[in-house]
Amino acid sequence: MSSHPRRRDLLQLGASGALLSLSAPALAQESRPAAAPGEGLVVYAVRHAEKGPGEDPGLTAAGVARAAALTFALRRVPLDGVYSTDTQRTRATAAPAAKGHGLDVQTYEPFDGSLAKRLASGQGGRCVLVVGHSNTIPALLERLGSTPPEKLLSGYDDLFQVVAFGEQRLLQRLSYGGKSQAKGH
Repeated sequence: MSSHPRRRDLLQLGASGALLSLSAPALAQESRPAAAPGEGLVVYAVRHAEKGPGEDPGLTAAGVARAAALTFALRRVPLDGVYSTDTQRTRATAAPAAKGHGLDVQTYEPFDGSLAKRLASGQGGRCVLVVGHSNTIPALLERLGSTPPEKLLSGYDDLFQVVAFGEQRLLQRLSYGGKSQAKGH
């Protein structure tokens, strides 16, 4: 088996009646030989789950359920890092997945580009989850060398996967949990 990620047929996984599509390279990470630092990177990027009202709100009941769906969706993905902006809603979205992988949630500053640089250098992990906002995830994807679609993050169900190997980039828009049409940060 080649150690280079290849685009393959998408696998459909069920999560509480909702569908999630993950590519084979992401699910086959455990069987790949170890790459040199900076050689290969898989980033899963999501907007926080449904939030309550207020200045720094936590998650609603639907948001807690969505965070659980994210944990279920990534249960077989060998995460070695989980990152979140420093808000209640993002930390609460990231925490169950981090706990499920025996990791702590690490906070990051979304506007300075330091996380993308850290990940690209191989210092932030080879397979990571990043939780942000509707106005920060597009910039992260661009900093990772991917061109996000114009209509981005229309709800809470988008899950982006960036597979980077050398100069090659593959950006896939996936979904998880139930369908969402919510807007805002």
